[in-house]
Amino acid sequence: MWIQERVNDCRHAQQIEQEKVRLGKERTEPSPPPIPPPLARPAASPVPPPTSGPLPNLRRLTARIVDLTRRKQLTQIMAEVEASKRRARSGRGSGINIIVMNAVLEACVSCGDVDLAVQLFEEMRGPMGCGVDGVSYGILLKGLGIARRIDEAFEILESIEKDTSVGCPRLSPHLICGFLNTLIEAGDMRRANALVARFRQVLYEGQSVLLYNLLMKGYIKSNFPLEL
Repeated sequence: MWIQERVNDCRHAQQIEQEKVRLGKERTEPSPPPIPPPLARPAASPVPPPTSGPLPNLRRLTARIVDLTRRKQLTQIMAEVEASKRRARSGRGSGINIIVMNAVLEACVSCGDVDLAVQLFEEMRGPMGCGVDGVSYGILLKGLGIARRIDEAFEILESIEKDTSVGCPRLSPHLICGFLNTLIEAGDMRRANALVARFRQVLYEGQSVLLYNLLMKGYIKSNFPLEL
């Protein structure tokens, strides 16, 4: 009996020692470092509002020219363009760009002053001008067609075809169809047919439907529907 009690005492003492050892390890082991909180993202800087630089001024000028064109006030348009040029020369504004001058060309054609349009076009493609592009050529061709100056328009088209024009415009179906529509509106189907025959290869570059529609309109306007 006493032997059993002795064994139990030994087991109890052993358990106490193991518990002491475990508690000692827990005290000596360093605790894991605390997890730092997530860094807050810096607030995005607000986008500054657009400044009222030269571009907005030219946009306002272009819109003003379009509005005056509807009123047929070409003299006022030229006065405002010259005033803008003077401000640019004095350093209080930006120079006139090609977008503004294309709007002025359109105003000249709409108001029937094709001579002024040709003069401005020559100034634009000169050494001191803002340059010309496909839009400039399209407006000029339309004006020459309205003024029945067809030979001059064909000369311009031929120079574009030969790649000798200033600004390197592309002889596109859109450019030719614009001139074709002008001839049709003027009732000149003879010149319209000549234009189609001269530039047939270019016109069939994806614009065949537009071409046929224009020709149908022309024949109907000229009272020769049998040509269809």
